[in-house]
Amino acid sequence: IQKMATQLILAKEDSLFTYLKKVWDYRYLVIVLASRELKVKYAQSKFGVLWSALQPLAGMLVFTLFFDKLIKIKGMHSPYPLFAFSGMLGWNYFSFILNGASTSLIQNQSLIQKIYFPKFILPLSKVLVGLIEFLISLAVMLVLMLVFSHPLSWTIVFLPIVIILNILVGLCITIWINALTVRNRDLHHIVPYMINFSIWLTPVFYPGSIIPERYFWLTYLNPMAGVLDGYRYVLLGEACPSIHYSYIFLFMLFLFVSGLMYFKKVERYVAELI
Repeated sequence: IQKMATQLILAKEDSLFTYLKKVWDYRYLVIVLASRELKVKYAQSKFGVLWSALQPLAGMLVFTLFFDKLIKIKGMHSPYPLFAFSGMLGWNYFSFILNGASTSLIQNQSLIQKIYFPKFILPLSKVLVGLIEFLISLAVMLVLMLVFSHPLSWTIVFLPIVIILNILVGLCITIWINALTVRNRDLHHIVPYMINFSIWLTPVFYPGSIIPERYFWLTYLNPMAGVLDGYRYVLLGEACPSIHYSYIFLFMLFLFVSGLMYFKKVERYVAELI
């Protein structure tokens, strides 16, 4: 609170480094906003955040029945339920960031108009909420691995890198949507359609090996395909993600930095525009 009271707001636009320093100074606000959302979301709920595990579990059961028992998809070395659950683990976190963080400016307009803080705090708080739910699902994943007697690979040490890439892909899209939605509210309606359509183009519940070889190069244009391959590599010991994904991740990093710079510029006027 003291920081808010003594914050000096200058007309001169901050550099990216200065802006990120301000975000770090207000890091406590990320925790406050995330805690508030979790309390509201699971208020008067007996099982609380454990409901976060039900969505991937339900999806795993449906996909296992359809793709493993009926169609009998091949191409993975681990049991199909684990393969499907690991895919939904990363995909659900990505879709949570897109659904929640892409409208965070509009949803918090009353807060924005009352106090000053770096607005990037808002999508970051959504990332933290999603991370908590992700970790609960990850714990369920580890229990399932015990049930299926699947050994834990040494590659688990790379899990933080895969999680960071997961967050990067989600944030670089939501930053642009947040910044552009300030002037065009129609854009946030696109997000649900984007998620529902792109899940079929991403190997969430099927292995990429079933994609015809002449079209497989299109997979390298999908960063979430690389993220999901990463989860399956570090958790299940599946094949290591191809080096060809590095190009799309470099492009995602460029989108993130350029989107953050544009977001920083737009946020100076966001209180008047929303």
